[in-house]
Amino acid sequence: MRGVPHTLGMQVSLAADTTLTNPPADMTGWSGDVAPQTGSLSDFAIGAVTQHFTRRLDRIRGRDFKLPNEHQLDAMEAFQLSLGRTADFNLAAITFNDTNVNTGKSLFINGTGGGTCAFCRGNAGALAATPPNQNLQTAFDETQDAIDVLGDGGLFPFAVTRLTTARSRIAHAQHTNDRNRRRTLVQQAITELAGARTNIATP
Repeated sequence: MRGVPHTLGMQVSLAADTTLTNPPADMTGWSGDVAPQTGSLSDFAIGAVTQHFTRRLDRIRGRDFKLPNEHQLDAMEAFQLSLGRTADFNLAAITFNDTNVNTGKSLFINGTGGGTCAFCRGNAGALAATPPNQNLQTAFDETQDAIDVLGDGGLFPFAVTRLTTARSRIAHAQHTNDRNRRRTLVQQAITELAGARTNIATP
């Protein structure tokens, strides 16, 4: 079973990564590539309805599902942006009464063996140590799901090839602390994911 990402504090984690060649309008989800069209939070809702609120797998608009109108999209976006923190705090400046909790905070920030939790979750939030949101774990899981579904049915082999390449780039990005290398791998993964979408959408 996949975990469902929460929508808390999205207003501080949606800023587009301008270092990418073609970033989504909003960095929704850990991958920032889940929404259709421009990749905005409103577009994310359209993608969710199309994928999950359909009566049949044909997913024909107007018959299998009904898309939200502009007013409904605006209302959903406003609600999601109202949840959780309105600003990130400085975790390093916070102290706790419990010694064990302070030790855990230190490990979160400084880590052991060369790795830190804060590298991908700065201030225990959704952003990298230095913004913007460059977290990718969900992208790996969802890409693998797509490969499994398409592979089992023998569907869209060219898309499966591109998804497999994207999954590989994401995996490598997760295991490097070199920000420049990570950025390059992210760009390559997004290019492959976009190519897979094009393969699937083309009649």
